Order: sequence, then structure tokens, then C-alpha cells
Amino acid sequence: MKKKLLIIVTAAALTFALLPQAAFGASSVSFSDRPVIKAETTGQRTIKVSWTKVKEAKGYELYRALPGKAFQKIKTVKSASLLTYADKDRKSNTSYYYRLKAYKVTKGKKVYGRYSWSVRGDAGLPQEVNGPWLEASGEKGIGFYWSYDGKADGCYIYRSESEDGDFSLIDNVTEKEESYWNYADDGVKGGETYFYKVQPYADCKGTLVKGRMSKALSASAIYDQPVAAKSSLINGKASNELIFKVTMETFSYDTVFAVSTDLTVEKEQRQVTLQQSWKNGDAEELRETFLHISGLSKDGITYTEDGSVTASGGETIYIKASCSDPVSVGTGETSRIIIHCLYDGNAAMLDNL
Repeated sequence: MKKKLLIIVTAAALTFALLPQAAFGASSVSFSDRPVIKAETTGQRTIKVSWTKVKEAKGYELYRALPGKAFQKIKTVKSASLLTYADKDRKSNTSYYYRLKAYKVTKGKKVYGRYSWSVRGDAGLPQEVNGPWLEASGEKGIGFYWSYDGKADGCYIYRSESEDGDFSLIDNVTEKEESYWNYADDGVKGGETYFYKVQPYADCKGTLVKGRMSKALSASAIYDQPVAAKSSLINGKASNELIFKVTMETFSYDTVFAVSTDLTVEKEQRQVTLQQSWKNGDAEELRETFLHISGLSKDGITYTEDGSVTASGGETIYIKASCSDPVSVGTGETSRIIIHCLYDGNAAMLDNL
């Protein structure tokens, strides 16, 4: 609903700004008519104001106001043929309003015509950036998007490793999809947190104009699922009971491992799957063994036999698992261990260990 309302308001503002400009093509207007005025951004702190010629006029008086403030006269143009004024040294990325009236001299006294309608002129690009908002993050990339209602030919992307640190320019986006801009940063390191800002820019009459910097977006380059850095099998000989030593990646989330003697608990949540493959001549053989989890430990000495153990990033957990038949891991084999766990409250698994 908010997006729809924003579109309606923006359209109304554009219509208002364009109404007087539609008649700007007229070469002149009579003294009794309103002059037609327009304002254009020509620089970071400069606005060009122009108007139609008024018949019988001796000159013009130009007025300026900040939004919500009273108009103040800023210039008396004493030539009827001079129809432009460059308003310089304005505050960067700020909107102003202008209006104008013509005057003529009758019997030594100034006689004024009607005021023009007021128009808005922008020094720079005053509109605020909406966002940015995080779209996706992973070990190898961070994606985010934002919107901007003002004029923009592109947006600069800045990145920092701390919120209060120096933001460095890393890229430039020149195309947007529908009403949104987006960017994917693939130059990140897993486990690191980054901060991003975006800044719109536009080419205004050959001059590069930059808008306001957006607020900072914080995002981390981390896996979407818990990940183990390495795993090993403690028991190398054939045995009915094996112990797996699993070390979590330093940047993985807290992961809950559970051991249960309750047979109503889903089978996959109570077992370790050991997949072994090896070459037998030209053929590849695959063996899959299911082991029942019987204990969990942080130190490899004291085991929890009914309950759960949480492993944070960088921590090691020992998983004791048993099988009715002796199991061994031989040389020349490729072993793949699948361990089910709870991640962010949902069932997940550590795969390809």
C-alpha cells in the first residue's frame, strides 16, 4: 500500500511541475498575463531560471524561497530582453522555489504585472535514497537493492568494513529493473561483515551532479546453512561404535545437535549417514551405512546421551554413533558423512563432510 501511495504522490508532483513548462514554448505573453517560468539543475550548487518574454515590460523581479518559507527578492533584471538567471552558490542537494513578475515604468513609476506560478528548482539531487535493503547474502556474495525517486543516470556503490570507517568507491550501477536498483558484491570474504552506501548521480547539462549518500546497510558474508570446516573419524579400525570429530566453520551460526532415545523422534534426526565409495576396476562401488547417534560431547570425554549440544562457529563437537555391524573406513575410499542437526529452529544437515 505504501509503494502505491508513493507512486501517486510522485506523479502528482511531476504533473504540477510540468504544467507551467508546457506553455514555455510561447515566444511572449501580454503584460496582463502570468509569465511562464522554469528552473533547471545545471550544477551541484547552481540552478538556471528562465522565463518567457513579457510584452511592454521594462524588466523583471525574481523571487526565491526555501520549502515552507516566504519568498524573498533576489534579483532585479533591468533588461526586458534578458530572460535567464543563474542562481549560484546554493546549498548542495537542496530544493528551492522561484517566482517572477514583470514591471514597466509609467509616468516615472513602476507598474507590476502578475506573478508567475512558482516552480521548484534543485541544486544537485535533493531526494533521499530509499534503502538500501538486503536481498541475499552468502559466503561468496552480498546482494542488496534500493529505490530513488529523483533524476539519476546511475548510482555509485561505496563499501566499508566498519560503520564509522572510510567508505571506498567499489562500483557504479547504470541500469535499474523497473523502479528498483540492485547490486551484487562478489568481492567479499566469508565470515566478514561489510557496510554499504549508495549515491545517485546525474549528468545535468554536461555537469556531473551527485546526490545525497544513503544510510548504511550492514550485511555479513556467511553461509545460509551451518557448515563444518572439517570432520574426521576417530576410530580407524572396524568397530560397532565410531566417533566423528566435527569442527564448525568460524563464521557458521549456532547449530544444535540432538541425541534421543525416543523412537518417536524422526529417524533421520537420530542418525549419521556414512557414504563410502571406491574404485573396483572400472566400476565404482558405493556403500551407505546408517549409524544411530548415541552420544554428543564438547570435549570428547563426557557425553550427553539424551538431549542436545550447541556448537558455535569455530567449536568442535564429538558425535558417537553405533551400528549393529562392525564398520571400518579403509584407504583409497572416498567418505561422505551426512549429519542431521537443527539450524535456526529448522532441520538441516551438514553435508559433504
